[in-house]
Amino acid sequence: MITSNLTATYHEQSSAKGWLKKFVGNALRNDCTARDINRPTHTVAPAGSRVEEMTHLLKSIGSIYSTPYLLFYKGYDYREIAAQLNLPVGTVKSRVFSARVKMKQAFAQRKSA
Repeated sequence: MITSNLTATYHEQSSAKGWLKKFVGNALRNDCTARDINRPTHTVAPAGSRVEEMTHLLKSIGSIYSTPYLLFYKGYDYREIAAQLNLPVGTVKSRVFSARVKMKQAFAQRKSA
């Protein structure tokens, strides 16, 4: 648990600010290391659900846009996505942005139909 780690590692002689920076940095590094981009994500949505609709919209924009968008949505930063997909960071940013635009347009078309 984080609170037990907090109290166990702090020493009165050290700077609280420096200690906190180090602790937070280590916690973030551990969290990033624990993530696995290649983990399978299989979800089954009930027929007619919102999740099913969003899945259909993602498929309609194409994997070139949906793959970086889904990774970004899951919490990966642009650099992590770029490394995983062997793309420049600027390309990943552009594709995530384009995916949002395409999703909004597709959703508006489905809603008006």
